[in-house]
Amino acid sequence: MQIYALYQTYESFAVCYERQRKLKESANLLEQARTRLPQYSAAITEKLAIILYQSGQKEEALKQLENYRQQSRVELLPESRFVIYRLGLLYAEFGRKTEAREALQEFLTLTKDVQDKETKSTRTEVEAILKKL
Repeated sequence: MQIYALYQTYESFAVCYERQRKLKESANLLEQARTRLPQYSAAITEKLAIILYQSGQKEEALKQLENYRQQSRVELLPESRFVIYRLGLLYAEFGRKTEAREALQEFLTLTKDVQDKETKSTRTEVEAILKKL
């Protein structure tokens, strides 16, 4: 099996668990994926942070994102940059406005040439958030 196909399989199963509100199972699966697929660790961490956030573990989600921020800058997958976007959102939620602005601005910089629909939509959202911060 190709490595990217394995990544997609883990992602699909994690989403299935999430939709069933089996957040612990989803988080465990994503942690296993991150161990098995270190080349996609930032992209996986972004998904893990969402699950942690949904289960009320906001501080842990922030810690995970901070730990993989550097990796998110160099991974090949466009969704890896979303680690920085999620960091910006959590920093803003925690009232850390300067760090939020820096993270969100970095996301815009790193994704300026990315043309997929999700990234373009998120960039528009980030620009609006920055105006409010």
